[in-house]
Amino acid sequence: MLAGMTEHAISSTEARNNFTHCIAAAAWSGDRIVIHRYGVEMCGIVSQGDMIRLRELDRREAIAKQGAAPEPERGSYEWMKKLYEGGQIVPEPTTPEGQQAFEELLGEIVERYTEEIKAREGGARA
Repeated sequence: MLAGMTEHAISSTEARNNFTHCIAAAAWSGDRIVIHRYGVEMCGIVSQGDMIRLRELDRREAIAKQGAAPEPERGSYEWMKKLYEGGQIVPEPTTPEGQQAFEELLGEIVERYTEEIKAREGGARA
C-alpha cells in the first residue's frame, strides 16, 4: 500500500448498512475499504485513482504475457518521444518530472535539427 493511504476492514453487514459512507471514504479521502464476511476478505471499495492504477497494471501484465514491450508511462520521456516521433502533439507536462522529461526531449530535438542544418550548410559549400 502506498504511503498516506488508509485501509479499513469492515464486515459485510457494516458495509451494507453504511454503503454511502464507504463510497464517500474511498472516493474523497482515497481510503480503501476491505469488506470481510465471516472473517474472510471478500472484496474492496477503492477510489477512482486506485481503479486507474489497477487497470494500468492489468494492461501492463497482459502486454508482458504477450511478450511485447509495455507502453511507456504517460508523462515519461519515452512516452513523449514516442508521441513526437509518431507525429503527434506532445502535451504540456503537469508534473516536475514531466517538465524535466519535456526539456530533455526538447534539447534532443534542438540538437538534432542543429546538426542537420550544419550538415546542409557544409554540403552546400562543397
